[in-house]
Order: sequence, then C-alpha cells, then structure tokens
Amino acid sequence: MNEKFYQLPCGRREKIIRSAYQVFSRNEYKRASMSAIADAAGISKSLLFYYFKNKKELYLYLVCHAENLTRSAVQDYGVWETEDLFEMLRRNVRAKCSLSVKYPEICMFSVKAYYEQHPEVKKDVHKLIAKTNQNAEQKFFRTFGNSMFREDIETETMYYEIALACEGYLYRCFQKGQIDIGRMEEEFDVLIKHWKKVYLRRWK
Repeated sequence: MNEKFYQLPCGRREKIIRSAYQVFSRNEYKRASMSAIADAAGISKSLLFYYFKNKKELYLYLVCHAENLTRSAVQDYGVWETEDLFEMLRRNVRAKCSLSVKYPEICMFSVKAYYEQHPEVKKDVHKLIAKTNQNAEQKFFRTFGNSMFREDIETETMYYEIALACEGYLYRCFQKGQIDIGRMEEEFDVLIKHWKKVYLRRWK
C-alpha cells in the first residue's frame, strides 16, 4: 500500500474504507470491483490503484483494519477485565454492537471474509483470522480455566460451541439491518441462562 494513503485527511481515508467495506460486504471477492469502490468513494479508479496496487492488497488491508477495530472495541468495553464468563460474553456483544453502529457493513464483511473461498485471498485471510482466534482462545483458558464448569464438560468443545453461537447470533442480527442494542441484550441473556444451566457446576 502506498504510504500516501495514510497522508490523506482522515475524512477522505474513512470514505474510501467505508466504500470498500460496503462493496465487499455485498459481493463475493471475485465480483467486487475496484471501479465500484472508486465510484462509491467519489474518486477515480486510477487514484484508488495509486493507494492500493491491486484488489487483493485492499482486501487484506480491510481484514486487518476490521481486526484492529474489533480489538479496540473489545478493549474499550473491558471484555477481558472480568473473571465472570457470562459478563465477558455480554461485554463482547456490546463491543461488537458499538462497532457495527459506526461501521454498518463491517460485520457482514468479516463474515464473508471468513468464508471467502477465492484462492487469491483465502489462505492469507485465514492466516490473519487464525492468529486473532488463537489469541482469544489463550486469553479465555487463562482467565476461566476449568474450575467453574461441570467436571464432565470438555472445555474446548464448550468454547467453540459458545463462540460459534455468539458469532451466529450477531450475524443474524446484523443481517436484519437495524441494531436494537437493548433487545439484543435481552435475547442474549436467554442464551446465557441456557449456558449456565448446561455448563456450570452450580446454577441458580
């Protein structure tokens, strides 16, 4: 990526980023065009290629950008600052919701990127996402261990089940196009009560 992209005024940079998220979130990688992104951003295609040498470079930049935004939101909401697993899950949902309000297409883009099969980007995307997921797993097991869960529970299986359920729930909500944080929290609390019954040694 051309360093001059970082020298652009913040507003112009944001316009290009938002436009790229919008186009990629609505199309598969193969069908998303640099022309469409340039048109949405209000710049020429040649200028977009000046900032990013090709579509792959722009796409991978967006993946990293989305990961960094998510990491910042998680930190802002103190997701890892509690030793209560279910409070951690609540904070994580709030963090993702806050991010979706600022970047409405970022969730859909991230899901599409995770499942993207185009050989030009698949390997690189999975490598970036795998690193983030590994860090999250390590923090999870370091924070919660096994002491609070039933002895017959396989903690790793539980972790993946909850992680997939959380992402699936958020994906379904974001697909609707409108974010009602209050309602999402109420619905998510139903899931939390279920997990408490299933996984904890003692539950009231």
